[in-house]
Amino acid sequence: MSDHVHFWTRHPEAHEPWSPDDAPGLHLTAYGHAFLELFQRLRAAGRPVSIGESIPARATSVVASMEELVAHQPQIPARMRLRLAAALARRALAPRLPGVVVLRVDTYLSVDAPSFTTLEAMPTRASIRLPRQRVLPLLPQRGIVPRDPARGDRLETVAIKAYSYNVPSWADDGFRSALAELGFTLRIDTELDGRWEDFAEVDVVLCTHGAGVDPRSKPPTKLIAAWHGGAIPVCGRYTGYIEAGIDDENMVLASGGDAVALIGALRRLRDDPAVAPRIRAALPAAVDAHSIGAVLDANWGALTSAPALSRTKLLGSLAIAAPAAAISRVRRLLSGRRG
Repeated sequence: MSDHVHFWTRHPEAHEPWSPDDAPGLHLTAYGHAFLELFQRLRAAGRPVSIGESIPARATSVVASMEELVAHQPQIPARMRLRLAAALARRALAPRLPGVVVLRVDTYLSVDAPSFTTLEAMPTRASIRLPRQRVLPLLPQRGIVPRDPARGDRLETVAIKAYSYNVPSWADDGFRSALAELGFTLRIDTELDGRWEDFAEVDVVLCTHGAGVDPRSKPPTKLIAAWHGGAIPVCGRYTGYIEAGIDDENMVLASGGDAVALIGALRRLRDDPAVAPRIRAALPAAVDAHSIGAVLDANWGALTSAPALSRTKLLGSLAIAAPAAAISRVRRLLSGRRG
């Protein structure tokens, strides 16, 4: 039986025409980046894929998004487990059940994927705790405008690129002044100013995380974006960056994640004349390793080799999810009547 990967989703926008390259500003969520864009790029590459709520008989693997399953709840709602399990159960009489892959990006590690999952894509190696779990590379950020080669060996502009609500509290006037003493100018780019993907005038990028986030749950997306943008990454000491990069070879790794540690790393970058040229020389190899083609090949190999679903696990999950979903529905109806 030839490989065919089906992306299971109930979102109507999944059926709308979309080119990630022509419209990079669409679908900026984790679901859009890790799930929907992966489907679109695999299809554009000629891979046998399909998408929707109904799973075709030819599917050898079924992929679901953890973000869609959780739907902003503390755990996966029973109705979502039931919907996915029911879609799979329609294949129960097939000679071989498909593999079930759950893609996890930026969801709490305390939230478990469905018990019938046969391959779970995790954000970092440190987040792996089950045999079914492994790290799969993420597609690079869309629409990146790389650094202008005319900037040469300048080390002047330092950028923080983050959602506006994730800009670190320490990125204040005092931090700007400390950078100015080192000869750097700070620029903060968010989704609000249209410069998030623009690295043209950026020499260094500070790769950080928002406060209160389990670092094991965060893939190294900012580091990979910096590589593709042609800027030198200066990274806080977080799990994803430690696993993906090499200090003083393709990034500068700070001693911590706070302002003091990052200033120390920037001082090291400025004072050691060998560091910046060495990192810039390593950027092409880092970009190649995390190119769209490399990511698609790695993901396709993993998706198509996912172990087949166990009928016993599927039926057991249905036996649990169906009553739980019914109880949840009754509670919602009763709550609505009281309101």
